[in-house]
Amino acid sequence: MSIIAVVLACVLAVLSVRALGKTDLNPVSGIGKISQIIFAYLMPKNIIGNLVAGAIAEAGAMQSGDLMQDLKTGQLIEASPRAQFYAQFIGSIFSVFISAYAYKIYTKLYEISGPLFRVPASHIWLDMARLVNGQSFPDYVLPFGYTFGVIFGTVVVLQGFTNFGSNVSWFSSFSGMAFAIGIYNTPDFTLARFFGALSVEIFIYFYTKEIGPAIPSYIFAERQNLMTYIIVVASGFVLGEGATAFRILLIKFVI
Repeated sequence: MSIIAVVLACVLAVLSVRALGKTDLNPVSGIGKISQIIFAYLMPKNIIGNLVAGAIAEAGAMQSGDLMQDLKTGQLIEASPRAQFYAQFIGSIFSVFISAYAYKIYTKLYEISGPLFRVPASHIWLDMARLVNGQSFPDYVLPFGYTFGVIFGTVVVLQGFTNFGSNVSWFSSFSGMAFAIGIYNTPDFTLARFFGALSVEIFIYFYTKEIGPAIPSYIFAERQNLMTYIIVVASGFVLGEGATAFRILLIKFVI
């Protein structure tokens, strides 16, 4: 079964790379669910095996997407694909040991899942494994799913095929995916994203107000330039928090 899981992960990784290249979105969670459904047929009533098979598929899809982004960036800056491949190969070897060791440290110092690390996606994976192995839905889940499926299906149709979707700005950005993320993520995670987006909009509003009267194309160009810098700043927050958290983790482990 391990060989089948790896072969299936390779096939699903191709789908992942194609979806990421066309949409800039890597549907790793959905791809993992495909693997769970297939292995529910191959290994019925085996929840642990189902989770492992899905994890292998998701890991393959995620890593292939990341490597594709690296190679595309290398193409844009005219880097050597051969050098990139060697670097990726060496990094993959070291990451096997570093990631496993880091996980061991985290589980030794923190409760996972716990108050600090809730890991909300893990509950979705477990529920999916139980579902495809014969467990029924909780009460009222199907009516809820059907209702909001129809609502957001209608929204997508209106956005894509009517003038209402293109003329009303708030409606054109209304997203069922964002709605779903707000359901399964905890409020502290969702609210942090909301306040981050709100702070960016406030900053851009006052910046464009300082520009004064200007043609719309100039304001749009300035907004696009600002977004580039904002992405860099946001990336710094992400990397800074991650690197600092890992240093704190090592200090606690040593002490």
